[in-house]
Amino acid sequence: MQAKYRTMAPLTLAADRILLVAGSLALVLALAGGCATRGTAFDVDKLPLIEEGVTTRVEIERWFGRPITVRSRPSGFAIYRYFHEEETRRDTGFFSRVGRLVAALLGRPGVVSPVDVEYKNTVRHELVILFDPDGIVTEVGYERTEIPSKRVY
Repeated sequence: MQAKYRTMAPLTLAADRILLVAGSLALVLALAGGCATRGTAFDVDKLPLIEEGVTTRVEIERWFGRPITVRSRPSGFAIYRYFHEEETRRDTGFFSRVGRLVAALLGRPGVVSPVDVEYKNTVRHELVILFDPDGIVTEVGYERTEIPSKRVY
């Protein structure tokens, strides 16, 4: 009885290299970026809803959740602080290592520069709300800060 399947020719060296490069690039794309967060995210689109002298502590907690910190003063005033920070990173280290590997596989070592660059962007949101002894908002402060950075190594 004859086999129903035909045998395949072995891959050539060029095909092996292409598969190795494609697999390496897939790994690079999976590992090249990163993200880290601190604090608790809150909905900045709800900031315009806050009215000094009108909005209550209960409404603030419903809109923004529990604050990161609560400070009570002997006078009865309270301070709520909300904070969220998100950091995103991109690093060319993976790309340059794979590039050097591909260049070596293709017989052209030294084509890719050995310099790597890390790009980092940090976005901070901080909301501070002051309540009077009756739990009514008396003052609101919000700040959004973006800190880009670049490191060459």
